[in-house]
Amino acid sequence: MRGDGGAGAGAGRAIKAMRAAVALVLLALAASASGCWDSREPNDLLYGLAVGFDLDDEGQYIAWVQFANPSAAGGSGSQTTQGTPTQPFWAYSGKGHSPAEAVAAISPGLSRNISLSHAEVLLVSERLAREGIGPVVDYMSRNPEMRLNVSTAVVDGDLRTLMESEFPVDPIPALSIRRMLTKPQTVDPSPAAADLLTLAIGLRRPGSDLILPVLKVDEEGEGDGGQESSGAGDETSGNGGGQVDAGSRQGKQPPKAPAEHIGGAVFRGERMMGFIDGHASRGTNYVLGAAIAASFHVDSPRGGGLSILVERTTAKVIPSFDGERVSVLIQVAAQGYVEAKVSREGGGGEGGMEGLIGQKAGGQRMSEEEFNRSVRSRIAQAMREDILKALAKSVEYGSDFLQLGNAVYRRLYKVWQSGVGERWYQLLPEVDVEVQVEVVLTHPGLVREE
Repeated sequence: MRGDGGAGAGAGRAIKAMRAAVALVLLALAASASGCWDSREPNDLLYGLAVGFDLDDEGQYIAWVQFANPSAAGGSGSQTTQGTPTQPFWAYSGKGHSPAEAVAAISPGLSRNISLSHAEVLLVSERLAREGIGPVVDYMSRNPEMRLNVSTAVVDGDLRTLMESEFPVDPIPALSIRRMLTKPQTVDPSPAAADLLTLAIGLRRPGSDLILPVLKVDEEGEGDGGQESSGAGDETSGNGGGQVDAGSRQGKQPPKAPAEHIGGAVFRGERMMGFIDGHASRGTNYVLGAAIAASFHVDSPRGGGLSILVERTTAKVIPSFDGERVSVLIQVAAQGYVEAKVSREGGGGEGGMEGLIGQKAGGQRMSEEEFNRSVRSRIAQAMREDILKALAKSVEYGSDFLQLGNAVYRRLYKVWQSGVGERWYQLLPEVDVEVQVEVVLTHPGLVREE
């Protein structure tokens, strides 16, 4: 009996000791969880959501940072003491000899420390892009606060106008810009926004150059909903439509975003060489396998028009070398479906059918197999023409944004090391490129003869 009592007392003491140890561990965890990991209180920080860089006439860097207004987040702080609405965001700028110095120059005018840990977008002006984005990418990638998935774009227009302008949907412009750069586009599939990691890797990848999306700033102000944009997107594919004037019924113009995501900016190394339009951007997406979806409007072999949505593409870039010349075979496989048939009866004519491909067959009767074969051929030809336009721009700008050289580097490494890599930009205009496009249409029964 005594032995049992001693064992029970020992077990009780062990349980108490274990409970005390658990309590100490929990207390230590609670103590370590309080406060901030970097000894900075969140209330002492001002979070930048958009960061932009430009150059002035003297070659100094101009940094723009867009902050969310903390007082505008709550309901009680939605108005000032005078009763006027509180601005939901601010945009501050600073100058310096480097991007880091320019950002630091903003701090003296703020009551809180700047934090870029919540930055959504990184924007660079055309002027800075043509001078070189290397210092900006180096600074942003070295900043421990920056997330590597920050969306990046080149601004065609005044960077300050974009940073200070309001967007009609989101109260914080940075959120609208991020969504604009990342959402799928079917009518004008501009290049997807490259993140910071892609930028850092792309500047060092052999045989390839960068292509970034473009934000075309509306220099004439908001409210001109029916005017076409110019510049990088002058030659975007015609979709036969346009923006709906949602405010025309009330006799006023609807709000319009101060910028459009349209076209692309191509680089050679860290310097921008020029803009490409929507057709070349779409062709680039096909070659790089980055096209999510693309909308086409083609002539129907039976008369009228067809709306086709290409929803999936894959590509192979196969280089070869015969001892003297480099050849490249680009194979693109696409899958899509017929969205709708458009009849030209009623005087529609050619006016709203800009960008149609192929010729009508006079509405003659043909089998379903012949019909599908003809439509697939027309879509393949349209995609091939977009790729050829991208190739022409690559040669014109001396920029390998299609990454043909990288295919040679990966598949023919010995050839690349034999001297082809050193002379690649000289050889690029002489590369023989063959483009093969195969299109598969699903749901062909959506369009039938009457």
